[in-house]
Amino acid sequence: MSDATALRAEAAEARAEAAASFERVDTDGFVSQWASGINAQLADAKADLIEAGGVAEFPALFDVDTGEWVPSKLIDTRYGTAWALLGEDAKFTGEFVTAFPKRAATMARKGYREGRAVWPAKAVTYGSGTGLAGAASVRVITVIAAPDGTPPVEVVE
Repeated sequence: MSDATALRAEAAEARAEAAASFERVDTDGFVSQWASGINAQLADAKADLIEAGGVAEFPALFDVDTGEWVPSKLIDTRYGTAWALLGEDAKFTGEFVTAFPKRAATMARKGYREGRAVWPAKAVTYGSGTGLAGAASVRVITVIAAPDGTPPVEVVE
């Protein structure tokens, strides 16, 4: 059995556990049902990554003139999402570029364009908050599994 097949079986088992809990106690077991659901989603996402060769597509920043990838990472700021530009040592240079502007010309005036590229990836649970309120915001996401500043393995666009 392949790793992806084993993960799909694990996901099916977690879904079956959630359904069995609901049958036994209705919504009184909502926390364990929720946890089983998240575990199923995580196992499925990991299987998807294995089947994709351990890589996924992510937004990327490029030089508008050369088309070359610009070492950067997306971060959330108090003003919205921005590209934090990285130096040769993969450390933040202190310069930000607003991400996902309404018009591409806005970014082009600064010498950049956004596109897509492929990096090694991993599936993780991600959330914020505390207690049950935080649990409601937990979700499975795919993130880059390479150190900041690592060039993409493939440029998509």
